[in-house]
Amino acid sequence: GALFDGHDLAEQAIKSGISLLFVEEYLPKFEVPQIIVRNSRKALAKLAQLYYNDPTSKFFLIGVTGTNGKTSIVTSIESILQKNGFKVGSIGTLGYRINNVQFNTDRTTPDITELNEIFSEMVNQEVQYVVMEVSSHSLKLDRVYGLHFDVGIFTNLSRDHLDFHADMEDYYLSKKILFTTIAKKNGIALINTDDSYGKRLYDEIAMRKIAVSGLIEQSKFADVRYEVVNSTLIESVIRLSFKETLQRYK
Repeated sequence: GALFDGHDLAEQAIKSGISLLFVEEYLPKFEVPQIIVRNSRKALAKLAQLYYNDPTSKFFLIGVTGTNGKTSIVTSIESILQKNGFKVGSIGTLGYRINNVQFNTDRTTPDITELNEIFSEMVNQEVQYVVMEVSSHSLKLDRVYGLHFDVGIFTNLSRDHLDFHADMEDYYLSKKILFTTIAKKNGIALINTDDSYGKRLYDEIAMRKIAVSGLIEQSKFADVRYEVVNSTLIESVIRLSFKETLQRYK
């Protein structure tokens, strides 16, 4: 943990019935078997992945990260997919949903063990697409380590969570982890390049990527340009323009 050493809880864990410990350093005072790992959080992630039979390899996973807009984007994508006849799951600030059935969670991005359990149930419910909010906390603390993301979406970055992150640079680098993961899987990044950190991310990552912009002066550089035609409390009308190069991503 960030505030204390989890090894200090080993005795309490053993007294509660735990018979095997994954540790980052050997604890000689205890007789239970111990497996030494470099990173216990990542080890837990791989164990959960194995225990639940690697559920995220069985559907299309979309991760949405950024300071603002994550919930709106997740809800919108979920709605679009459902209206096109797909079975969809979603996870975020509002909890998680499986084929339109709502469940509650304590955090925007649940713990990796709970995540794999949720994903496993989604597989059982024959979900084809899952769209989820990915917080900077979950990225920095390896709570999404080992998940098979197919698409990553970056919204923006503004001053927030600096009680957890040392500074804005640490906040940005934590968000960037998602796209480093996706790049290794040959996935696609959709990035709001109107945001200064989004522009930096677009320039820094070497992977299949799509620049999204709402600025007229950026339209010749963007792969996708959006224009808000009309917006009321009832509905929003948005016009999308696509570059021809976008065809190669289909």
